[in-house]
Amino acid sequence: MKHLTTLFLLATVLSCSQKVDDIQQLNGYWEIEKVLMENGESKEYTVNETIDHFVVNEDLSGSRNKVRPLLDGNFITVTKDEKINLKEENKKWIITYQTDFFSWTETIQKLDGDHLELINESHNTYIYKRYQSEKELEK
Repeated sequence: MKHLTTLFLLATVLSCSQKVDDIQQLNGYWEIEKVLMENGESKEYTVNETIDHFVVNEDLSGSRNKVRPLLDGNFITVTKDEKINLKEENKKWIITYQTDFFSWTETIQKLDGDHLELINESHNTYIYKRYQSEKELEK
């Protein structure tokens, strides 16, 4: 019974943290779906005026900014670029953001071609889906 409990706990811990196979999948446009607060509350986002645009370079530096999608498939940048640096620490990817006034980190909990989950320093989880324009959805 003791071994079964240990096995169950190990499986639970491993399932909570998924391996990021390709950090370059962070590149692109991401739309927030939901925020899970540390206190158990959640907030759903059904309509987003802005989306996050990530650029990751080969040296694991890059940027994130907020953009507003236009009907023609283009974007308007609505925030100044936040510099980012990525590093792998204890088998987890950490994003460090830097602006002129602030610096903070988020941990990538999940990243694949269509989904992104980030946990911030306050232990809130941000759940994103890859953004698709109306034109892409019509195809």
